Amino acid sequence: KNKVSTSSRNDNGVEIKKDADKTVEINNQYTLKKTASYEDGKIKWTITFNENNRDIAGAVLSDSMTVNGTTEDIKIEPKTGWEYIKDAGGQITGIKFTAEDGKTNTEKYKITYTTKHEQTGSDYKVNNTAHAELPGGGNIDTGKE
Repeated sequence: KNKVSTSSRNDNGVEIKKDADKTVEINNQYTLKKTASYEDGKIKWTITFNENNRDIAGAVLSDSMTVNGTTEDIKIEPKTGWEYIKDAGGQITGIKFTAEDGKTNTEKYKITYTTKHEQTGSDYKVNNTAHAELPGGGNIDTGKE
C-alpha cells in the first residue's frame, strides 16, 4: 500500500491539502500455460511461459510431445535467450533459457508446434504436458487434453 500527502497554498494564502493511497497487487509468480486447437488432422499447441516477466535464466522447459520426436514446425518467440537441449541422437528434449553476459532473462516466451493426429470418434483425447524446472529450484507443470 502506498500513501501520499501533499499540501500547498494558493495565491490567496489558503492551504490546500490532499491525501491519497493506493494498493497495488504484485503478481510475481512463474507462469506456464498451454492451449491447443485441432484442424485438418493436426493439433497446434501453444505454450506461453513467463507471462509475469520473472528472471528465467537457467530454467529448463520440457514438453511430452518434444521427447518422442513427433513435433513439426517448432517456433519460439522471441528468437533469443534460449537454446535447444538435444539427446545423443539429436532429438530435442527441452529448451534451456539463457541470459547474455550473465544478466537476467525476463522475456515472455511463446512456443508453438504441431503434431499429426487422426481423430477417431467424437471423444478424442491427447495427453500433452509441459514442465519447467525453475532457476533456484522448484518447478511448474501444465497439462492439456
